[in-house]
Amino acid sequence: MANTEQKIVHNDDKNKSDIGELSGKTVLIVGTSGPGLHFLWKILQDLNIKVILVDPLEENHGRRFVEVFIQYNYLEDYVHRYENHANTILRLLGDRKAQLSACISFDEKTIHLTAILCQKLGLVGIDPDAARTSQSKQLTYEALKDGLDTSKYSPLSFRIENVSDIVNTKGLLFPAILKPECGSNSEGITEVTSVDDCVSKYTKLQGAFGKDWNVKGFSNAMVLMEYLPGISHHIEIVLFHGALLIALVSDMGPKLPGVFADTTTCFPTCLSERLKGEIIKAAFDCCRKIGLDNGVYNVEMKLTNAGFKMIEINTRPGCYRRCAVFKTTNSIDLHVTNVLIKCGIKPELQGENMNYAVGCFLYSFAHKRQLRDPIVQRKIIKLQQQNQLIYFERCKIAECEKPFPK
Repeated sequence: MANTEQKIVHNDDKNKSDIGELSGKTVLIVGTSGPGLHFLWKILQDLNIKVILVDPLEENHGRRFVEVFIQYNYLEDYVHRYENHANTILRLLGDRKAQLSACISFDEKTIHLTAILCQKLGLVGIDPDAARTSQSKQLTYEALKDGLDTSKYSPLSFRIENVSDIVNTKGLLFPAILKPECGSNSEGITEVTSVDDCVSKYTKLQGAFGKDWNVKGFSNAMVLMEYLPGISHHIEIVLFHGALLIALVSDMGPKLPGVFADTTTCFPTCLSERLKGEIIKAAFDCCRKIGLDNGVYNVEMKLTNAGFKMIEINTRPGCYRRCAVFKTTNSIDLHVTNVLIKCGIKPELQGENMNYAVGCFLYSFAHKRQLRDPIVQRKIIKLQQQNQLIYFERCKIAECEKPFPK
C-alpha cells in the first residue's frame, strides 16, 4: 500500500499524553491474536502495560510478552458454558482481579466470553447480548430490522440450518449469497444461482467447514441473503460512552471472482462528502442499535440502488493492514485507542488526514513468481525505507505453494 507523502506522520503531544496514562495498567487479554497482530504484543509491552493472558495453548506467540500467563481451555463445550468458563477464569485470576483496568480480546471466538468477564469484573466492555448479536450476521440483520432508523440498512436474509430452510426463503431472488452465520475472513462465502445450486453448495460447505465452525465455538448455521452489487466500504467507528469520536471510511475494490476476497483498497474514501456523511451516520446508528457504546468497531456496508446496506459489524478494530495505514495517515493506532477506551480513558484523536493511500492484495497463485524475483524484492525494500510503501507478507513467499482456496 503506497502513500503520496514520503514522511510518516507521528503521534502529536495529545496522543502521547493519553497513551502515557496506560503505563502501569494491568489488562486481561482472552486468547492470543492471529498472525496479523503479532506486532501488537510488543507495542503493549513498550507501553508498560502489564498483560495477563488466558489462552488454551501452552505455546503461543503472545506468551513471551506478558507478565502472567494462564493456560485454560475455554474452547471445551464453548457455546454452552460461557458462564462456567468465565467463573473458572475469575477463580484462576485470584487476587489479580483487583489489579485489572481492562479486559479485551483480539479473537472473534472469545468476544462473548470477554463480554461476560467484563460484566462480572465491572469493567468497560460490550454487553453480552450485544456481543452475541454482533457475532451472528443474521442476529445483526434482525436487530437492525427492528429499528425505525436502521431497518433500511438490513438486507433480505434467512437463517439456513438445514436443506429444507432453503426452499422457505420467500421473496429472495437469485443470484444470492450463501455464507456462514458467524464466519470471518471471507471463509465459506459463495454465490448461488438457484435453489438447486444453493442446496448443492450448502451441502458441500457443511462437509468442508461445518465441523470446523462448531469447533471454533460458532454455530454451523448459514445465512442466505440477497445479492448486493457494488463495492464494499469499511467504516472504523470509535465510540466513547456512546458518542462518536471519529469515523474512518475506506473503499474496497472488486472481489476475486468466486471467492469474495479483496483485491484493492483506498483511503480516504472516494465517496462524495454527502455520501460519506450518510455512511458514517448509518454505521454509527447500526452500532448503537445493537448495543455498542465503548470501543473501536469495524463496519462493512455497500452502496446499492436502495441505499446503504449492512454486510457485517465486527466488535474490534478492522484489518491490521488498514490499521497500519491509519497510523501512517492519521497518527491513530486503533488498537491502542481501543485499549485506552476499555481502560476508561477518552482518547484525543487527530482527524486530519495528511496522506492518500492506495493498496492491492497480492495472492500466491497469481503473484508468487513476481514476488520471488530478487529485483522486485529489492525494490520493495527500497520503497519501504523511503516510507513510500507499507508492505505485509501474510506468509513467506517461498512457502506459498497452495493455490487460493475456492
